[in-house]
Amino acid sequence: MTTDAELLEAVAAIVGSDAVLSGEAAAPHFKDWRGRYTGKAIGMVFPSDTQQVSEVRIKRAVIALLPQTNLAGYSLA
Repeated sequence: MTTDAELLEAVAAIVGSDAVLSGEAAAPHFKDWRGRYTGKAIGMVFPSDTQQVSEVRIKRAVIALLPQTNLAGYSLA
């Protein structure tokens, strides 16, 4: 079984460590703009292109991805 840290490390190897946030650094991204709702995730990834998204999905097929736009209630889940 892969730990959260190992998973984030594997993703960082694909997208670069500067494109992966976790812990307190990622926390602001899990709140809606009103501050009423907070989501939960092990991290936040900022891929630079669709190739990186594809590589993350291929290498780690168990990762659930939720595209996030502006937290205005419009997501493709």
